Amino acid sequence: MVQERFYNFCNQRHHEIVFFYLMKDCDNIDIQNNTFTDQGTDETLHWLPISHLSEFPVVPEFLLEYFKIKPLNTIKTIEHIIIKE
Repeated sequence: MVQERFYNFCNQRHHEIVFFYLMKDCDNIDIQNNTFTDQGTDETLHWLPISHLSEFPVVPEFLLEYFKIKPLNTIKTIEHIIIKE
């Protein structure tokens, strides 16, 4: 999924491009919950069950709304989302 976001910040226009990846569950991937990233103790990794995604503070928020309209299991190609704020 590719998201393009146009927004204002500090009185300047910005254009952000973000790539989201849906990962397949694999037996050979061993990332444990609370594994630290390169940000040290400020940021950790967690596996989130897709079926319970709405129970978590997902960022960016538009993802939860988008998946209500288009469930993950129906996405077969690259999705391009444009947001103008």
